[in-house]
Amino acid sequence: MKPRHLLFAAVASLPLAATACPPPTSLTGSAIRQNFTETRSLTGLPTPLRSTGQLVVTPGQVEWHTTTPFNIDTFITATGMTQSIDDGPAQQVATGNNGMDAQITGIVASLMQGRWNDLRTMFQIIITQTNANQNWRVTLHPLDAKLAGFLGNITVEGCTGVTSFQLTQPNGDTELIAFTPAPP
Repeated sequence: MKPRHLLFAAVASLPLAATACPPPTSLTGSAIRQNFTETRSLTGLPTPLRSTGQLVVTPGQVEWHTTTPFNIDTFITATGMTQSIDDGPAQQVATGNNGMDAQITGIVASLMQGRWNDLRTMFQIIITQTNANQNWRVTLHPLDAKLAGFLGNITVEGCTGVTSFQLTQPNGDTELIAFTPAPP
């Protein structure tokens, strides 16, 4: 799993619900279970790549379990990330102790808890919501050139929780992840 998937998982950890749309600044993290569909459109490939799975967020841990086209279970905590492929042993793939990993870990924690203000030192944040009955959009533009080269722009949409997340990379590749409630 790439570090930007940490962002996807974090954003998805915000609660989903139904009716009136409060501003995204009112979101709080909680234990959730959601299905996801990820669609990656890569420059040079005529057909987007698609994966599906389930996201489970509990205090202190995010589990990003891709079920198709491959069975990959990724666990993300404040100390790093492990992966297990086809139910094999977990392998450490990132830690929260160095450069970009530490920065991504901080971004993930802020997104998981809906702490948009904590991200203002790294991103220009634009919140759009025309009225309480419409979905909101949070657009994040990296302020740091290194981060911008890695992440590009991030667009998060939702109502009472996050319903989609899109990353547009500097080379034009896009990743769109849509979330739906999963059974308990």
